[in-house]
Amino acid sequence: MVRINNAAGYAAGHTAAMVVDDYLPAAATAASVIPDGMEIWAKNAVQGNAVQFLGIQTGAGATASRVAAGLNFAVADNDELYVVDPANLAFALASGRGLVIADPATFGADLSEDGRGNIIWYFHDIA
Repeated sequence: MVRINNAAGYAAGHTAAMVVDDYLPAAATAASVIPDGMEIWAKNAVQGNAVQFLGIQTGAGATASRVAAGLNFAVADNDELYVVDPANLAFALASGRGLVIADPATFGADLSEDGRGNIIWYFHDIA
């Protein structure tokens, strides 16, 4: 739900901030689903659109993403960025649909698999 927003895309090795769009509900931003330290993955057009490791997020922003060590491969306009652990995305989507956290210190999230390949997130308050 976070995509590159640059008509020229970004070349391999790019180290400055990349402008991104997000298609997230409510106040969720790119930074809320790809925080600093998170691995970023994307489809590599040179490798037949295989999803590959792009780099580590180092400059999270509401409309920006940065891999200070440099992108591992080029990305194009509207390429989607992925993360290995989608918990932040699941939380952003749930918040956009009305999930309210009374006390972040007692908030929890669990996941399970339903046997058909679907991941199910459970949000709960452990107070």
